[in-house]
Amino acid sequence: MSISEDEVVEGAMNDAPLHPFTDEDADLIVKTSDNVYFRVYKVILGKVSPFFKQMFGLPQSPPSQDAEGEIVDGIPVISLSENSRVIKLLFTFCYPMDDPNLVELNDVQWVLEAAQKYQMEAICNRARKAWFAITDTYPLRAFAIACRMRWEDEARTAAKLTLKEPFWPLEPPLPDEFDYVSADNLLRLIVYHRKCCEAACELAGNTLWATQLLDSLVCAHCHKIYKSSTYALKLTEWARRYMLMAKSVLEMRPEPKLITRPEFVEETINQAYGQPPCELPMHCVGKINRLVELFAKELSDKIAAVPLDFKL
Repeated sequence: MSISEDEVVEGAMNDAPLHPFTDEDADLIVKTSDNVYFRVYKVILGKVSPFFKQMFGLPQSPPSQDAEGEIVDGIPVISLSENSRVIKLLFTFCYPMDDPNLVELNDVQWVLEAAQKYQMEAICNRARKAWFAITDTYPLRAFAIACRMRWEDEARTAAKLTLKEPFWPLEPPLPDEFDYVSADNLLRLIVYHRKCCEAACELAGNTLWATQLLDSLVCAHCHKIYKSSTYALKLTEWARRYMLMAKSVLEMRPEPKLITRPEFVEETINQAYGQPPCELPMHCVGKINRLVELFAKELSDKIAAVPLDFKL
């Protein structure tokens, strides 16, 4: 049960957090929404947060049983709307100690929201770094957070990372973070993803480009164009299979790295030659690797040319 603002409480703290938020000589106690009490120092919070600095600069009544507000062990208590997990992460950033390890995107979002609310700019920047560290794992949710925080560059970065995941059809429920993303920006993301797929498939569907490129490539092994053997003649068949298989991947996930993975390339070689790459002459392997490299670069250029813009 929550305690009313005019109720005075004396005694031990509930579910006290770990060091350093249990110091007996602290001059402020912060109570969270789940009734956990943090003993902290005004000077530390005031140095990090203009919000708290202004609050502490207001005239304070001496603590007494008749004063308004909650008192614990003679120390004034302020109540915050965040829960103890968020406040512990936030205050750990404030204190002269190692930054907390933000490995969950939810934690990053909550800390960012609280830091923004309490005007902790330096902590926003440090939590932003944590966002970068894990955005590759959760690109769609990271995009939503970037939109909420109005980070244009980060929103574009996350949008590009969503290309490695199937995105359509988009079905509910969406991640909770999308509650704060406008329909306009969500539509822009969907259109961007679709146009990237179209650009990638258009290139992958051009098997003539691949075969002509193969004919012109000089073998890195013998520095010749090398067309004479049965193995070399089958390169055209391999190129056709490779482009078709690449197109089937890029239809949903237009990410160049997906079609340059060794296991993907090896599967196309097995289908064309009926044997693994280790049994092919160096001439063929060299040409295959070079074509894959050039195709990935061309694909990256095509996708980079797709417009990407959001209204934040």
